[in-house]
Amino acid sequence: MTVTGPNGETHPAWGTSYDIKTNTATPMWVTSNTFCAGGFTLGNGQYAVFGGNQPVTTDGVAVNDKGKNPTGANPYGNTDGGEAIRVITPCDDGSCQWIEGGDDLTMTVSYHHPIWKKLTCRANGGTPPSRVLEMDP
Repeated sequence: MTVTGPNGETHPAWGTSYDIKTNTATPMWVTSNTFCAGGFTLGNGQYAVFGGNQPVTTDGVAVNDKGKNPTGANPYGNTDGGEAIRVITPCDDGSCQWIEGGDDLTMTVSYHHPIWKKLTCRANGGTPPSRVLEMDP
């Protein structure tokens, strides 16, 4: 399943929505690689996803793999999912979108398989009065 972004770029879908009534998955635009990410539902009903995989090219080759990708090409324009925080507010009309990136939604440490590790994230950029979100496997 692929997704086309706002500027016409196409890449594998790293996020989808699923309609249980119609048994249909719809690709969603996410720029950071979500492979091996982990997440949970927040108290306000939003869903947060943390960590993931490095940026990749076709066939899953790492962007920074100098042997298989000597030019460092990044055809999908994807970012490092390991430091990413993604948040979505569920909706019923298909208009909901993932929010990701920026200072408030980027971890200072990269996490691949974050559900195996204890994560402590400070929302709102970590400045008081920030909310502390902990995920303990």
